[in-house]
Amino acid sequence: MTGSEKILDEMLEKHGVKDDYARCVFFNWANEFNFDLNSSPKEKWAMDGNIVEYLFCQETKEMDLGFHFEFNFNDMFSHDMWLVKSKYHWVPVDYKKQRNTIHPAKENPFQIHGGNFCTLRDDKMDQMCREKLPLIVIDRDIDFKKRNNSRVLFFKEKFNWTEKDFKLKDSRHIIICAVDRLCQMREKKDQMIELKIPEEKNYARNGKFNGATMCFSMDAFHHIDITEHQKKS
Repeated sequence: MTGSEKILDEMLEKHGVKDDYARCVFFNWANEFNFDLNSSPKEKWAMDGNIVEYLFCQETKEMDLGFHFEFNFNDMFSHDMWLVKSKYHWVPVDYKKQRNTIHPAKENPFQIHGGNFCTLRDDKMDQMCREKLPLIVIDRDIDFKKRNNSRVLFFKEKFNWTEKDFKLKDSRHIIICAVDRLCQMREKKDQMIELKIPEEKNYARNGKFNGATMCFSMDAFHHIDITEHQKKS
């Protein structure tokens, strides 16, 4: 094994990926694109992201959702997966894992707060709107024991501006967002707010990302609470 192949093997072991076909595809991608997982954090992050996407798809097959997701083994840089409702109903989907939430200090008319906060990068929105991607699924997995999220507990009490009180607790939701609606919201500045991630939190793995994000409430879209499933798994 090369150095990169050893690192990839360790990543797959860490995530518990045992399926031979999936492992073969990931190794082929690493070789095809000449990834240097030893010295390129961006390439390592990209590969890890694909592994997380694959695991999410496998996980949904164990849930009683009325649909599931299939990982896109065809192209590492195309859409991430398909939403599958039946043999003939496969919809291209991109995936985002969201582990952080924010409670805005300033009140907003759309009641976007720490309990429902979702965010997407502006540059990714540009691409999705331009290419007319049908759906994006957000895997919103919030753990308030993590440092960034623990601060939200304090912010909620300090900036208590919401119309209705809400509780902040560890939770995980699947949020299925129609991209055309997201694009309309963004264009009309409706049901969304704009926030910019501070430069010191704008990790190098994000390349040319300038920190600009579109933020909205998960209540604006169909969402499914899978917290209990996660506890069982």
